[in-house]
Amino acid sequence: MKGIIRLVKQLFGVYESGVEYWVKLDEIRISNEFASHDIGKKKMKHKWRYYNATGKFESPILLDHDFALCDGYSSYLIAKKLQIYKVAVQFVAPVIN
Repeated sequence: MKGIIRLVKQLFGVYESGVEYWVKLDEIRISNEFASHDIGKKKMKHKWRYYNATGKFESPILLDHDFALCDGYSSYLIAKKLQIYKVAVQFVAPVIN
């Protein structure tokens, strides 16, 4: 039953935080802030080593409800470089003021 509810929510664009979803890499929106940010060579080298050793990203790709990247830019860049079609992501809960 829980799986059916999750599927219905996903069909209507309601994603649960902390749950892994698979999305097309080209659906992820990258803000100018991320796009203009250079990740240090030492950090990226470490991220690549981790990926090559484990086949997984060290940092999860986190999105908001509009598919805008919130965190995991280095993982996104690795996936893009490797031309990965779909990636595992998690959605963050919206901030309620």
